[in-house]
Amino acid sequence: MKTAPCINKLSESYLASHIRVPAWIITISSIAPLIQMLIVHWLKRGLVPAWLLAAVLGLCLAAPAAAWTLQGGVAYSRHSGVRDYLPPWMEITNLTSSRTVPWVRLGYEFNETFGVGVGYTAYRNLRHTGFSPHFPVTDDGSIVLPVIVENSLSENIDRFTFDFRYRLQLADETRVFVEPSASLVRSRAKLHRGLDFDLDNMVRFSDTKLRGGLGVGLEQRLSARWSGEAGVFYFDPPGGRTIRDFRFMLGYHF
Repeated sequence: MKTAPCINKLSESYLASHIRVPAWIITISSIAPLIQMLIVHWLKRGLVPAWLLAAVLGLCLAAPAAAWTLQGGVAYSRHSGVRDYLPPWMEITNLTSSRTVPWVRLGYEFNETFGVGVGYTAYRNLRHTGFSPHFPVTDDGSIVLPVIVENSLSENIDRFTFDFRYRLQLADETRVFVEPSASLVRSRAKLHRGLDFDLDNMVRFSDTKLRGGLGVGLEQRLSARWSGEAGVFYFDPPGGRTIRDFRFMLGYHF
């Protein structure tokens, strides 16, 4: 069934006169392509983590200082899996790596239940070893019998995190919390191939991606200014792996 043209025109004029689009929506939609281009550029240059932290900290600085918390500690980190960019001919012998890593978090508590925070964790000198076939070539161009040589992969990961924390009171000074998070993860890796560790036998990889995570833990208030926490935090870095951090921390409440 078709609608008369006059009715369509009346409907359009009615909507135009009664529905007002906020000016800020029009402004954001007009600069959306520019924002998208900048985000892609920052991802390629590895600058997104610094911009993200600067924006979040700038917003948080406008909040009252009474609810700030500065936390720091160490985490026993368990890494499972191997980067998916490894060559198919390289057989990995160890799939799990363990490290003790430092981390820091700056949080803001809206009340006794809800809070947000930004954090940084540095995973250094992650290593995997493996073996691959090697076909030496003589000076005259002939190939001798293949040999099996050892390879090694070393990797550094920088993790910049924004989290949302929900707390549940268990006792007067004890609370349990759940913490979903979003992390910008920058990974830099080097794959050494063969017996000669020179630049010709070294392959470098680098990427920056946004990943999700989840943590649960227990918070114990020690005094008016100090608190302690312990928890388990999980996230999946780039490359088809998993990381579980068992964290122990101290917090100072401003």
